[in-house]
Amino acid sequence: MSHRGSVDYASASSDPTKSVDNSGQPSSGNVWSWSKAIKGIKRGRLPIVLVLILFLVPVSAGVALVAWALTYNAALVSASTLAGSLQAGLLASISSDVLERVHDIERSTEVHVRNWAHGSYKMDNYALKEETLIFLINTLLPNDDSYISQYFITYPGGELWGAVVYRNADGSKFHQIARSHGHNATWWTMDPANITNQVMYANFTADYSSLPWFEAIDHNTPDSAAWMNATVITDAGIAQGWLTFGRAIHSPTNAFLGMQNCDLTLDFLSMSFNESTSNIPYNGWVYGFELHPTFDVVVGSTADANLFHIASDGSYDRLLYLNELATNVTSHEAMGAFYLHLLRESNGSLYQYVTNPHPSSILLSLSSGTFAVQIQELRSRNLHWAIIYFVSKDEILAGLHQSNRKTIATVVGVVLAGCFVGIVFAYFLSKALQLITRDLRLLAEFKFKEVLQKDLSKESGIRQPTYSWITEL
Repeated sequence: MSHRGSVDYASASSDPTKSVDNSGQPSSGNVWSWSKAIKGIKRGRLPIVLVLILFLVPVSAGVALVAWALTYNAALVSASTLAGSLQAGLLASISSDVLERVHDIERSTEVHVRNWAHGSYKMDNYALKEETLIFLINTLLPNDDSYISQYFITYPGGELWGAVVYRNADGSKFHQIARSHGHNATWWTMDPANITNQVMYANFTADYSSLPWFEAIDHNTPDSAAWMNATVITDAGIAQGWLTFGRAIHSPTNAFLGMQNCDLTLDFLSMSFNESTSNIPYNGWVYGFELHPTFDVVVGSTADANLFHIASDGSYDRLLYLNELATNVTSHEAMGAFYLHLLRESNGSLYQYVTNPHPSSILLSLSSGTFAVQIQELRSRNLHWAIIYFVSKDEILAGLHQSNRKTIATVVGVVLAGCFVGIVFAYFLSKALQLITRDLRLLAEFKFKEVLQKDLSKESGIRQPTYSWITEL
């Protein structure tokens, strides 16, 4: 039985571009495969999948490279910023701590100077000096963590009256009282719980008016005051850096009576430095210097090394100068490199360097890496100090790079995932385009059945849909 709308199946099946299987799906001869892709490449025809791969892979690699470059540059900038902020914060904390101690001493001394000026303290006889001594003892005892002494020196008599607290090597304290009758000086060990319980410690001849401290103040100016140069005091075999603040004392009639003094040891500086840096995870050092126009003296450091000059007899006679400290490369390599910088910039003078315009931060190359250096000045009356903080920029940068590597890994992972999705999508898209091309060729030859893949029921004459790639797409 013939039908006017019948299709020549033999003709359709003989054309390789139009082959379909019994289910209406395209035959394997038209499906994309690696072998066909390779053959296409040899003929100069690149598959769409390969084109997309060649596009997406360089893009992903480029994105990763740009991400690495941007994060590396950001890390360099962040390391400098972080180092600067870290140094500024630490130096501000140290400065606040040091100046608080300095101002405590200045205020305490001023109270005593006022008592002399108002007649509350008197030195007309030894009984009155003893009464004044009790006031000084009671001022020192509750404050012996802030300063170590309270005393006055008469002028021109050269007598010293006051109280001092010393610290043993194990950190324990012992208190002493000083009295002078003329040039006969006596020192007594005192029980702080009962100040009347005293045992003589030493007896010697001394004229304290010969101390150079009297040259630092104006005898005729009631408000005259000065910080003395840092020095070294050895007591009970223990050498300590020592700092003294003195003020002129006058009677109610404005007669010059002598000096009111207060001391502190420079150990508090190193303690403050170490406490401030204890929670910082980066390698570094802090140094403190007393500044003078012609020399700079070290007054404290976190470096575990001697800061005292050794005299010919083996004793410690003074604190080291900056240039002397810099020559000890083993213990003070950072200061050695910093001193070379000072030689180039200010003839080796830290005083000249900080009193003239200078960079807020510099970088120094040491054997352990690159270190950022920042300086903080401290001033109070004639006291002029500089605190220097060295911090490892390499360690800061390493921490930032570790964080950035995680960020880069995340970016690369996202890019690769996107590329994978793009490749899969390109594969299926190229496959679909190939099938559409096949259908269009069939349509061009009027092979509608092969395209629509809808059969007419021979019994009922009703079309029965099977599958069409054009319909599907």
